[in-house]
Amino acid sequence: MHPPSLSRLALLTLLLGLAAPARAELPIPASEVEAALAEAARAPATAVAYARFLSALPVTDALPPADRARWLERLRDARGAPLLSARAELELLDHAPDGPEVAARAAALGFLTRWRVVGPDPTSDVVEAQRDLLAALAGSPEPGQRMPLAGQERIWAVTTEGPPGAVSAEPWVLRDAPTIVHLLTEVWCPRGETVFLRVGATGDVAVAVDGQAAGV
Repeated sequence: MHPPSLSRLALLTLLLGLAAPARAELPIPASEVEAALAEAARAPATAVAYARFLSALPVTDALPPADRARWLERLRDARGAPLLSARAELELLDHAPDGPEVAARAAALGFLTRWRVVGPDPTSDVVEAQRDLLAALAGSPEPGQRMPLAGQERIWAVTTEGPPGAVSAEPWVLRDAPTIVHLLTEVWCPRGETVFLRVGATGDVAVAVDGQAAGV
């Protein structure tokens, strides 16, 4: 998605499910994991290197902690590969003890970590739910503001809790049913910018920018 400018707000509607982190079902030899990370490190600025790194991440726990940290630090410090570098730094932060230094390093990555959230939305379809929300929004909602969702009243809140570089909508997610939760944040730009929006979730994701649906 490449909108020509992002001037006011980005609205993300996420269909979330609680899922355990991906883990290898069978033991993976540490040598195979190191080979994948070494391949990513040889040409870190390429898309292939980033894809190889992402494929290896779920099984890096096959490495001794010191070796895992060493590889992540090497990839974090790679030149000419800002996306790979940021992702490796995020992994390092996720395994670092909490503290001011970790918080400062996470903030330096520039992730959007303060979102307004409302839910759960009783609508069963994420596209329909987002369309109804966009029609009901009048300006930027404030925390504590009430919002009708499919005939049920919900209240906008602010969420900042989560691992480094991320936020958690878990308090709004139902335990026994699929859940739609709406998250909204604002990005102010002094001029037109090309925007690359990357979103991941365990279910469908509907995205709107400046009040306009951008896709699912």
